[in-house]
Amino acid sequence: MNKIELIQQRAAFNDALNAMTDSEYVALKHYADFVSSSLNLPSSGDDLIQEASLRIWSGERVLPSDIAVGRVLRQIIRSLVSDLCKKRKRRPDEFSLEDKHDRAQLPEDYESFKDDRTRKILEYFKDDDTATYIIEALLDGFSRTETAADLNLTPEKYDVHRRRISRYAHRLNQGDT
Repeated sequence: MNKIELIQQRAAFNDALNAMTDSEYVALKHYADFVSSSLNLPSSGDDLIQEASLRIWSGERVLPSDIAVGRVLRQIIRSLVSDLCKKRKRRPDEFSLEDKHDRAQLPEDYESFKDDRTRKILEYFKDDDTATYIIEALLDGFSRTETAADLNLTPEKYDVHRRRISRYAHRLNQGDT
């Protein structure tokens, strides 16, 4: 990417960030926090968002004009988490986005861990179709707006379900369930 393309991408990224609604940002933040707490990552949700943004800003990742910036950031966050897990498997001594002494245990096999964790969460909410749909939509990268519209929920009702899911995931992560 040459300097002109990089400057154009940065301008487009700034415009896209400024165009994000508060609810879109909150959905992105919830996703990053959910991933971070669910996998017991050494990086917070804010760190993941910042690193994803930096990858676009530096030109390392391209910002497609036809895809919402929130979705692109979620995809980059998923990629970051996958890279951290792979790095952990290859080199256990250095795998954090942050200082390598500030680390938590990451699963050696991210996919099986993710599948097991998802299975446990889905099993817990098996009788709640709305929560199950929201979990699957979150894992597929759908936005709060899209999911709430699919379920005919107000944003407030969606948030109630989302917080309930997050509380369970956090308790699961802490070993309280």
